[in-house]
Amino acid sequence: MIIDAHTHMGPIDMLGKRRAYIPFMQQDLTDVDLFGPEIMLKSMDAYGIEKSVFFSTLSHAEDYSEANAWTARIMRQHPDRLIGYAFINPVGGAKAVDDLKRCINDFGLKGIKLHPVSHAYQIYGGVQDDLVDPIAELASKFKLPIIIHSGWYSYGHPANIGLLADAFPEAIIIIAHGGGTPESFGFGVLSSLQVARKHKNVFLEISQCPAILFLREFVDRVGADRLLFGSDTPWSVVEIELSKVKALRLSEEQEKLVLGENMARILGL
Repeated sequence: MIIDAHTHMGPIDMLGKRRAYIPFMQQDLTDVDLFGPEIMLKSMDAYGIEKSVFFSTLSHAEDYSEANAWTARIMRQHPDRLIGYAFINPVGGAKAVDDLKRCINDFGLKGIKLHPVSHAYQIYGGVQDDLVDPIAELASKFKLPIIIHSGWYSYGHPANIGLLADAFPEAIIIIAHGGGTPESFGFGVLSSLQVARKHKNVFLEISQCPAILFLREFVDRVGADRLLFGSDTPWSVVEIELSKVKALRLSEEQEKLVLGENMARILGL
């Protein structure tokens, strides 16, 4: 079973039109207003992906209440294939916490997405710790994974994610992209490696992480049981992200862990 741990659905417009492309459909999505479940499910079927975690495409929104309601509606329509997460902007304070409570209690969303870079707050270790504390407390209480955009910049620096993991050892924390977004030049990856080795509650999702060498280090020094396949659809290409896992030449057991069994365990499937 393949579970994609990192995808987006919703309006394509993100800081202006952002180019996205689905190779097997030979379709450029630049002129598409909504990346919705019809295209997502076709993509999943084409690549043998059984389930996908998804959250909003809107990384820079101030308020996600409407986007999260849409996510919940799409998840209800496709409960066997699509697993919705709440996208939360903690800068919204009490309103953001109330939205998360609604996402948990009323919508049954299965996880939380944080993007500290887009929303300009330090994930932990700074003067804004109180922003993230109530989010992490709810995540710990309801055993919801938190996936955090990361890289080589202070807001989403993996070392600061490690401080969050220290403060909330019961939280399930996923470092998106393994700290290896293209702009990080590998430095974020090295920090993610150190954080994951120290904290057993930290997982590494590897979409857009650029180098096989780094991924091999993750396997050898952290373990295949804490790596998660993700595609970052539609901002990356599923075929490329899958090929990176194949290129690692893992054992059959390790590959099954990375491609789906680890995520299934996190979600209690």
